[in-house]
Amino acid sequence: MIFSDSNLGIPQLIRSLNESEPVVMPTETVYGLAAKIDDLKALEKIFLYKRRPFFDPLIVHIYDRKQISFLSPFKSPLLDQLIDTFWPGPLTLVLPKRSQVNDLVTSGLDSVGIRLPLHPLAQELLKQIDVPLAAPSANFFGQTSPTTAAHVERDFPQLKILDGGPCDIGIESTVLKVQPTSDHIISLSILRKGVITQSAIQSALSNYTGAFIWNTHLDKKHSPGHMKHHYMPNIPIVFFEQPAPIEKYIPTILADFKKIPDKVEDVTIIKPIAPLERIEKLQFNSDPVIACRELYGKLKQSATTSAQLLVFEKQNYMQGELWEAFLERLTKASSLHYSAGL
Repeated sequence: MIFSDSNLGIPQLIRSLNESEPVVMPTETVYGLAAKIDDLKALEKIFLYKRRPFFDPLIVHIYDRKQISFLSPFKSPLLDQLIDTFWPGPLTLVLPKRSQVNDLVTSGLDSVGIRLPLHPLAQELLKQIDVPLAAPSANFFGQTSPTTAAHVERDFPQLKILDGGPCDIGIESTVLKVQPTSDHIISLSILRKGVITQSAIQSALSNYTGAFIWNTHLDKKHSPGHMKHHYMPNIPIVFFEQPAPIEKYIPTILADFKKIPDKVEDVTIIKPIAPLERIEKLQFNSDPVIACRELYGKLKQSATTSAQLLVFEKQNYMQGELWEAFLERLTKASSLHYSAGL
C-alpha cells in the first residue's frame, strides 16, 4: 500500500516497524526495505522478502551523527571531515562495528555500513522511530533497484510504502570503508562507486593533518551488491564497449548465452529465447548525473515492453569517475559483456 501523505504514512510505517514488519522508505538514492536493527524477526523478513542470501550485508540508516557511537567505536578527525562534507547524503561509511550490532545486519563481518540519508521523509521516519533502520534496496535480490514507489509496489504490494517521489540520484550510495591500521594510518577503500567520487573524498580531506592511504586491494564482501551480477532487469542486457552492428552478431550472442550458467552467486541470469527478433537499444542522457537518475527507471520500463534483448553500447564520451559508477551498474546488470565488439 502506497502512502502519498507523509502525515498519514509515517505513523502507519512506524506501527508496522514496531510490529516486526519491514516497510519501504524513500531515499535520495533508491527506495529501501527497512527494519529496526534490534528486531531479529524483522531483519530475517528482509532477507526472506527480498530472497536475499545472508552473505550480503545491509546498510544501517540513521538521522543523527550521534547515533554512530551506538554502532561503531571508531572516532577520528578524518571521519568528522567526511561527515561534515557529505552527510546527509549518498555516502555509506563502513566502520568497525560494536558487538551489539546484529550479525544479520553485517553478514557476520567485523564492520558495519552506516548512512545518513538526505531525503527529508527518510530523516523524519528515522527521527520518529528513533532506532537505526537496516534498509537494502526494495527489490528482489539481484534485480533492478526501485526509484519510485510504483516500482516497489510491483514487487511488494503487501508492504506499506512511503511515497517520496522519484529518487533524485537514482543509483545506490558510494560505499567507503574507513579502517584504522596498526601503525595509526587510516586505510580508505571504495567498495562501491557512486556519485560521491574518490576525487571528491580526496578534496574533502585536503585539510586533514593525519595520515591516510587509498587501498586498492579490495575485499568487496564488506559492501552490498558486491557480486558479479546485480541490478538485472527481467530482460537480458548485452553490453558492448563500443557501437557494434548488433544484427550481424545475433548468432554469436545466442551461442554465448548457452555457455553461461543459469545462476551466478545466487543471481538468476535471464536468457533470451531464439529466434531473436525484438531488440531494444538502451540510450541515456549525455550528462552522467542525469544518466544515473535515468538508469533504473529505463531498465524497469524496458522490462515491461515486448523486447527480447536489451543492448547497451558505451559511447566515447562516457569517461570519468561519475560515468564509472553508472557503467559499473550496467556491467553488473548485463548478462553478456563484449570488451571490443565481437
